[in-house]
Amino acid sequence: MTQGAFNQTLITKLTNRFIENINSAYSYANTSLLELLVTTHELPARLRSLKHYFFLDQSDFFTHFLDIASHELKKSSKLISLTKLQSLLDLTLRQPGSVAASDPYKEDVKVQMNDVALTDWLMRIVRVSGLGEEALIAGTAWQDDPSSRDTAESEDKKPITGSHSQIRLLMRQG
Repeated sequence: MTQGAFNQTLITKLTNRFIENINSAYSYANTSLLELLVTTHELPARLRSLKHYFFLDQSDFFTHFLDIASHELKKSSKLISLTKLQSLLDLTLRQPGSVAASDPYKEDVKVQMNDVALTDWLMRIVRVSGLGEEALIAGTAWQDDPSSRDTAESEDKKPITGSHSQIRLLMRQG
């Protein structure tokens, strides 16, 4: 066997061993991550919780929240107390007959309000004409089509009430 053939065989064996070690480490990392997510961080229970709150699969708590917060939501969005809304949401989530009462992650649900009215936000979405080349390069958001803008947008708008603003429920990991 020549020196070149010997070197080539040695390189092939080392390469195969290196690839096996990489695959072994990859498998171990995947198994460890899956175990961490499923057992330690209780991923299935968190996903069920997300399903209740964000897909409203059993929305009795949200209907009750809107009922008891109706007085607060009638105010101008600038005058609404987020602390009071959060207290009302907490009260709703702890209601004994509610689906959310037995949810271990109900403390992670937080209320937030947007300053833009829901109808204005939807109109912005409808007016989108696509991404401009500059936006693709810069990684910025969608561009509005200026030709489709309403003249009412330039006028001063009335303050929005809480019932017309966007109420967002956020879930933060505790």
